[in-house]
Amino acid sequence: MSENAKVDALAEELATFRARKVALITGISGQDGSYLAELLLAKGYKVHGVIRRSSSFNTGRIEHLYSNPLCLIKLMSTIQPTEVYHLAAQSHVKVSFDLPEYTAEVDAPPPLNFTEKFKRYHKKETTPFYPRSPYAVAKLYSYWIVINYREAYGETFVTRKITRCVAKISLGQQEILELGNLNAKRDWGHAREYVEAMWRILQQDKPDDFVIATGRFYSVKDFVQCAFQRLDKTLFGKFYRPTEVEELIGDPTKAKEQLGWEAKIALPELVKEMVASDIELMKKNPKA
Repeated sequence: MSENAKVDALAEELATFRARKVALITGISGQDGSYLAELLLAKGYKVHGVIRRSSSFNTGRIEHLYSNPLCLIKLMSTIQPTEVYHLAAQSHVKVSFDLPEYTAEVDAPPPLNFTEKFKRYHKKETTPFYPRSPYAVAKLYSYWIVINYREAYGETFVTRKITRCVAKISLGQQEILELGNLNAKRDWGHAREYVEAMWRILQQDKPDDFVIATGRFYSVKDFVQCAFQRLDKTLFGKFYRPTEVEELIGDPTKAKEQLGWEAKIALPELVKEMVASDIELMKKNPKA
């Protein structure tokens, strides 16, 4: 085969690969995973997901899927994904201190396991090096997921704790919301917008690292005030006390310039949506 014919064949193979639109999402039952699945399905993807049996703290299924190499080998060889989104993790800070070994076992090996499996199935000399190939995708996302934090709204996280309690107070199911440091500041964004940024990252011609954030930070007190405004109530500051202020804010400039992505949902709108959702949930199931 001539060199030109080889180039043409490689280009055709690459075009066929890019057109398949097959995605694998680990942690698909989580908040980011579910939003991402909706986005990809709307874009015509065939979506495969790795899930736990429940969203509560449960080690069994994750350990089996991630620690047994044969599971990943079979999974990857069966579905042949063109894009991989590794979102599954034990992300609760308190649990990470209580069970550090489990957290390390769950969070650390998967990127290595994925890349090893990709390498085994794509080790021919003619394999194209392209950012949407499985190896490049996994390399990009294993790193991206480490340097960026994801928004999580389980009831053990402060944001969900606030909106859940506000919903219960509005329905007469609870009287008091107790919190710790109200001065801590965070860059809170909407997961629905963040998963779009994830998808845009994988559409780039060259793999790169991006900080996905709103570029704005609010205090926990701001979050609480927004939540209670939904009920036309104000906060009583008798028990406020000064504490060390911790500020975590991301710079999304690069994502805006290269991906054309920018967060548009501000905190008040995000909180309003969360409170409304929890009010409906508590109406149906006060013990939820």
